[in-house]
Amino acid sequence: MSILTPKRGSMTLEAITVFLLYFFMIISILTLVNVVTLQARIQYALTQTAITVSMYAYLLHVTGLDTRLIQIAEDNDSFEANIHGVAGQANTVLNDVSNLMDMVSNLNISGLASDGRQSFNNVGNLMGSADEFISGMVSNPQEAFQVLMRYGLGEITDATFANFVVRPLFAHYLTNGLDDGATFLRNFGVIDGLAGVSFYDFSFAGIEFDNQENQFIDVRGRNTTLLTSDGDVRIAVRYEIYYSFGALPLPFEPRLRVSQVVQTRAWLGGRGERFIP
Repeated sequence: MSILTPKRGSMTLEAITVFLLYFFMIISILTLVNVVTLQARIQYALTQTAITVSMYAYLLHVTGLDTRLIQIAEDNDSFEANIHGVAGQANTVLNDVSNLMDMVSNLNISGLASDGRQSFNNVGNLMGSADEFISGMVSNPQEAFQVLMRYGLGEITDATFANFVVRPLFAHYLTNGLDDGATFLRNFGVIDGLAGVSFYDFSFAGIEFDNQENQFIDVRGRNTTLLTSDGDVRIAVRYEIYYSFGALPLPFEPRLRVSQVVQTRAWLGGRGERFIP
């Protein structure tokens, strides 16, 4: 009578299971190492790009364009702040509507009555703020047109700067040995390589609507900016990484969305409160 065969089979199955777990653990660690390496290299390229741009920003100071660009940035910040105030009240109303719908589905009559009054007040506040904003624009159309023109000029300036100045500099500083920037990004799994890297995405007044959260979200500060209202150079980048764990099938889309930002003081002749005299 043989009693060793089942034990040998059991040990073989356990050994294979342990080996597979160990193998996938190693693959997972290597994938994370690649992601961290990529982010570190991109952070280096962003930093070097920001330093280079900040030095050449001295030309803006010499020509006097820095004062104009900073003033446009200040005006645009004020305009965006007004829009975000209305968006914040809109988010409150959207939350109220969602809560009321939950109460209706749960037959919560008492809560529906009390929260309904507050929701009605919030709707009134939203309508009042929107009416005040629109009335201010309509009452002085010339000023409103100037505000929109300044905002558009600032957006066009930043978009041009991001795509025609920052992008080639960034690719240059990403060069690694024999691989250029685009090849390096593709080798590390960045989707579409250099073409998939975004330095600027237009969003009116720095607001986007999140369909999943059913809310307006604040996306100010995510775009590359030649000169902010504080006289800073901001280089921002967004990209997606495709990652995998060997041949292991994943129950989700293997994409990782990454955002990185570098901001530094522009060389503007030593003016500003953050300069040391």
